Amino acid sequence: MRVLLVYHSQTGNTKRIAEAIASGIGKECVVKKVSEVKPGDIKRFDVIGFGTGVYFGKPGRSIVEFIERLPKAKKRVFVFATYGIGFFGKKAIKTLETKLEAKGFTVGKAFGCLGFDNWGLLKIVGGINKGKPNEEDIKRAHEFGKALLP
Repeated sequence: MRVLLVYHSQTGNTKRIAEAIASGIGKECVVKKVSEVKPGDIKRFDVIGFGTGVYFGKPGRSIVEFIERLPKAKKRVFVFATYGIGFFGKKAIKTLETKLEAKGFTVGKAFGCLGFDNWGLLKIVGGINKGKPNEEDIKRAHEFGKALLP
């Protein structure tokens, strides 16, 4: 089963989680920045994961625009995200899941974890969640990837 993980990451947090999920899935998994993928590329994959950092409670604009350009499809998908505050992370994950369901995708379990955040006003205080995602988060992401496929 071929899996594509497509992600938006500004700080590298979401990229690290994408790589950890991919390591759990194994060799059939391809990880790409959203800027490296065209909507038609998803035809070659059985399962697609969409990942993003969260900015003021919203998913990254590039991943949202990518999803909006996707053709309707009957494929399995899942969402993963890194965020500064849990409430905003859950909100952003739900936003992506809703957009994917509107395209006809079957949305599975989601993965989320805290990430270092120094966006906007948080920069003044030196950011929050320093050291996140940490090794425990990476391990959880790896286990999430292992559990995705039968």
